[in-house]
Amino acid sequence: MVFVPYTKRIVHHNQIDELINYITNEEKTDNGLLVTGVNCSAITSIQEFKNTFTKFQPKGNRVGYHLIQSFSPQDRIEPEQAHEIGVRLCKELYPNYQAVVTTHIDRGHIHNHIAINSINLAGKKLNDKLSDKKEGLYAYKEKSDELAAEYGCYVLPKFEFDKTKKKQSSKYYAYNHQTWRKRILDEMSELKLECNSLSEFITKLFDLGYDVKYGKYISVKPQGKERFVRLKTLSDEFSEDNLRLYFNGYTPDYYYKFKKYSETDFNRKYVEYQNELSISLELTASIAIIGGQLPQFQKTRKKVEVRAEQVQEVLELLENENINSFDDLELKIKSCREDIHRSNIQIKKFEKENSDYFEIIEKAQTFIQLQKDYDYAQYYKSIDEKYKEPEQVKLYEEIKNELGVETISDAQAIIKENSQARIEINKMKSNQYELQQRLYKFDLLKEEQLLKSKMFLHNIKVGNNRIDYENCTDTQWCIKLPYCADYVFIDKTLATYNHKYGYNTLFLLDDKLYQIYKKDENGGLQPTKTYNGVELEEYISVLKENNIEQHKEKEKN
Repeated sequence: MVFVPYTKRIVHHNQIDELINYITNEEKTDNGLLVTGVNCSAITSIQEFKNTFTKFQPKGNRVGYHLIQSFSPQDRIEPEQAHEIGVRLCKELYPNYQAVVTTHIDRGHIHNHIAINSINLAGKKLNDKLSDKKEGLYAYKEKSDELAAEYGCYVLPKFEFDKTKKKQSSKYYAYNHQTWRKRILDEMSELKLECNSLSEFITKLFDLGYDVKYGKYISVKPQGKERFVRLKTLSDEFSEDNLRLYFNGYTPDYYYKFKKYSETDFNRKYVEYQNELSISLELTASIAIIGGQLPQFQKTRKKVEVRAEQVQEVLELLENENINSFDDLELKIKSCREDIHRSNIQIKKFEKENSDYFEIIEKAQTFIQLQKDYDYAQYYKSIDEKYKEPEQVKLYEEIKNELGVETISDAQAIIKENSQARIEINKMKSNQYELQQRLYKFDLLKEEQLLKSKMFLHNIKVGNNRIDYENCTDTQWCIKLPYCADYVFIDKTLATYNHKYGYNTLFLLDDKLYQIYKKDENGGLQPTKTYNGVELEEYISVLKENNIEQHKEKEKN
């Protein structure tokens, strides 16, 4: 299989804001660590690009260029190394241009995105001719290959292009197109030999970094490409019919491996549902194969697998936590809440005791972040007497004097010296997060159990801000009811909290009487009236409808 650093250059017209915002996305760049401004600050790059463009007012509307540099997963290059290649490429190929270099690590392969101003700091337009030896696309590819080779990446042998522009363009297209087609075909051929079913074949395409669409046709999008290509257009060998024929007897058993769990009174419904999903999956797969509707079945399969995974996760939770009854579940929830409460106290205490360390670390990190802004401000100040330093420069100098640091290395040393407190607090917060996730699973399971119970036909949903903690007891929540000033006590065992949407569900018994309270002038609760479960739900429903009607009237007026 042939892998090469893939390069591409895209012209941008009047949309540099969108480009820079996209490539600097923190979720894609390791929280912004893999972002560098060349001849500008990454933070203020949008405005700086515009200032340069406005200053020289060039003809045309080309505001910038988008460079893409993709590396193969098999090159085993680190994100920091890929980022260094991108920065070096800009400095060596476009030394007098403003650029923002980012490295994205959110996909199956590492790739650089580079935004370059169409005008350099002297007012010269970037040469857009493909063959330009200094700034053109071929020069960009050549420099990219040169730098990538230094870091141990595989590159194709140098390709000699025709000097005639017309021939050159067509030949480059053919060369580029052939390279990608050959790469895909080579990978498909090897992959077929490794797989036992069409499903496995498609799954491993994802593992190789391809985006895959499988509906009427199987289509793939290679790394670095913007469009999908149908496998059947690459070679008739990979048409859907021939792939099904090759795998001959494609078995539905591959789709999902159901783990068997011992059945208990508490988990019986989940075990039964799992068995139903398994049977349904096998039957629909068999029908799809016989009827030649396998691509359509692939879409259904994914939905069934999601449901199967959810059920299996619940069964695994019950088994690992040894939950065999509703009482067991309630004890787990109570214990988990107590652990979270203790964790909160410990974290607050630790943060207070080590506040000085955290403040020093924060200032040192800010110093590092502002270093680029400071360097650029000094550069721009030297070429423009009217240049006004941004506020970041003042903050940088204040921290520099306070910490007594001169370089990034000095700041990094301070962070390292005071890192133990940060390591400890991160551990504590990580443990707390795990507890919160555990509680979330328990609460969700509890809600499912109560909803499935035949005892509870009625419920009320309220926000977490309606819990009156001062009047709560060990066994009951004191709840301020919605749309009114009334209060009611609900057994904690009959209340659940949805962490995802942030509301409590209060389950009501038909034959239970609920005492309603109002607060007096002193804040005490005074009983007023009594409802059973049905009446209380109806009472809240009427209040809700009245509230909606009042809101509509206000909007009309």
